[in-house]
Amino acid sequence: MDLLIILAEVSLVIFVFLLVNWLLNNVFKQIKKNSLIKGEGRTIKILRRNINAFLILTCLLICILILGANGFLLYRGEKIQQYTLLLIERIPSAFWVTLGIGSVQNIGIFILAAIILKLVGYCLQVACIRAKNIEQSTTDDQSIDTFFKNLNNIVTTGIWLWAFILCSKFLKVPVVVSEYLYILLRIYLIVAIGLLIPKAITAIIDSLDALSIRYSSPDNLLRFYDRLRHLIPFLKRCLEFVIYICVATLVIQQVQFIAYIAVFGPRIVKIIGIIFISRVFFEVIYLLIEEVLFKDRKFQRHSNKQTSYPRSSHS
Repeated sequence: MDLLIILAEVSLVIFVFLLVNWLLNNVFKQIKKNSLIKGEGRTIKILRRNINAFLILTCLLICILILGANGFLLYRGEKIQQYTLLLIERIPSAFWVTLGIGSVQNIGIFILAAIILKLVGYCLQVACIRAKNIEQSTTDDQSIDTFFKNLNNIVTTGIWLWAFILCSKFLKVPVVVSEYLYILLRIYLIVAIGLLIPKAITAIIDSLDALSIRYSSPDNLLRFYDRLRHLIPFLKRCLEFVIYICVATLVIQQVQFIAYIAVFGPRIVKIIGIIFISRVFFEVIYLLIEEVLFKDRKFQRHSNKQTSYPRSSHS
């Protein structure tokens, strides 16, 4: 009987290890699917390997401690079954009630998260189809697919993190753990959305670029667009810098001991805005001067032709 109890305790530890390992595998699979961090595949693999090694080492140490403690009890001539039951009886009944209620709530949270993910996935799929049908040939369909795929991955990871935070609350985990999980969730959402926004802006700018070219004509103001089109790459770079600086500022604000550095973010954004506006201003001024001079030269040529016709007829 003592041997069966020892085997059950070791089996429970191994089961918990396999469960945690399975959850981590699913999390890292979702991370690998996220195209926002495709270039970090090797780093993710190394991190996963280190976490797996740490879990295996922890599991082995716990199993050795269980075997050592039970061996010590057998050496002292105590019965493991009675000792285990005595330990269980010392645990307050409120703990088991909290554990049972928390387990049921956790199952409900995971089921709710799965249902929400199904609905969100369907809604994003419909939105992606409608976005591609708004204007035909205004932007690359692949960029729209990539945007909605990344958005789906962000929402999926965010919902699972939110579910884990709620589970930690239901299981009465120390408040510090929940606070750090909330900070982790906020930082993840800030970084993920910050990396997604430039893709959305690029798709919008490309769509507006295609529409401007399509509807431009010599009779409207869009005739000047082709001569200012070379500013689009500069606009994209400025917007990317602004977004990255805002993301860094928001992330720094989440960490208290370096939050004071965040005051430099808005100042850098203002500098970038001044640089961009100055560049656009000079380009527009140059375009207006060129347009006025071009009209003057055209008018002079037209007037010279009109004055030359009477002279030729008189002769």
